[in-house]
Amino acid sequence: MGPGCQYTWLALAVSMVVGSSPCVAQQSASRPASPLAYVRRLVVLPFAAAVDTAGNQRVAKNMRRTADDLAPVLRTGLQIAEEELSKRLEASGVVLLGIDRPRTGVEPRPFSGIHEPRVEELVEAAGTADGDAALFVLLDKAGVRTGLYRELWIRLRADLVSLREPTHTYRLYALGAARTAPKVFAPGFMRTDDNLVRDAALSAARNLYDALDRGGRAPFAVDARIAVIPAAVPAAADVRSATGEVVNRLPIPQLERQADVLFQPEVGPLAEVVPVASVIAGMRELGLAPTDFWLDGAPVATAAARLGRHIGADWVLLSRMEAVAIGPALDELTGEEAGEAGEVIARFALLQVATGRVAWQCTKQAIANTTMQTPYGRRPIRTKQQTVTDAAITAYALARHALEEWARSSRILE
Repeated sequence: MGPGCQYTWLALAVSMVVGSSPCVAQQSASRPASPLAYVRRLVVLPFAAAVDTAGNQRVAKNMRRTADDLAPVLRTGLQIAEEELSKRLEASGVVLLGIDRPRTGVEPRPFSGIHEPRVEELVEAAGTADGDAALFVLLDKAGVRTGLYRELWIRLRADLVSLREPTHTYRLYALGAARTAPKVFAPGFMRTDDNLVRDAALSAARNLYDALDRGGRAPFAVDARIAVIPAAVPAAADVRSATGEVVNRLPIPQLERQADVLFQPEVGPLAEVVPVASVIAGMRELGLAPTDFWLDGAPVATAAARLGRHIGADWVLLSRMEAVAIGPALDELTGEEAGEAGEVIARFALLQVATGRVAWQCTKQAIANTTMQTPYGRRPIRTKQQTVTDAAITAYALARHALEEWARSSRILE
């Protein structure tokens, strides 16, 4: 509980209120040069599609259509992506040089392997075009995820090679996705796959241009394993008086029991959350507890990286509850007592195992009330323990949303 937070002065018009502090994406001190920094004339090789269906089955077990079934739709999406990327490159002042080439979506000529073309093959494919660099874009992964909504996603992978100094190469990734809700009074979904692939392709092309222009990649645009550490939860909540003084402690065993499932992030189709049993087993083998990942309110990167390497994770997601309390609240309309308000302040951090750095961190606050205003007056709806638990669940839901927004808008600099 923050200093001076007294529930007598906390007016509640609804049964639950939420708040947060700005989430922070950690960046390295020195940013690498843009891949296009010295490129003024760019040879764009034919875009191609060679979708990895085996990978899709792993990450999207409930797909209704395989990548092979989506082939006609993906060809359309690839053409849309090429047009969008070309438009953005030209708008930035890059001169695009054409070569004699087949239509979009046709496999380009004789690479030893379309997934791993050699640098000399890319240079040869550029022919005699007088450019500074050559760009080859491959749609290498795509799929459909169906649940409460239907999501179609594609990934573009780009190889950029300097034609002046072929040793200067970049491998870039960009993910694009689009969702649709189910129909209300009929089977199926509101939008067709043709509509979805257009939005997904436009999103992937925009993200690929950003990667070419700024460097780096979206955090979860490549296959990755994410370990979610059980939350560091106190055994009891502070019970505060109207003046904010701690007068008692309230055991919250149900919140402790949910510590390993409170944070269930949505990490996209290419990332895999390590099973919680494997995380707990790894912690046990290393003699680590959830509290060992925090020191003076800050994440302990060494402990997180150690566990990540032990269980084969690329990312480690930490959380701890900095304050858990319950106390009297006032109704903002009547000024009368409005039950009791439970408050949870939780802190979150995402660490990259390979670098040992904190890539993202965030603090979220949520408040829930034991009562709710009805036409017949204020009525109790929760016990004190349930109130604290609901406040915690809301804080973690806010953090999940913040992580999703960060993953969509941020870049990892490599």
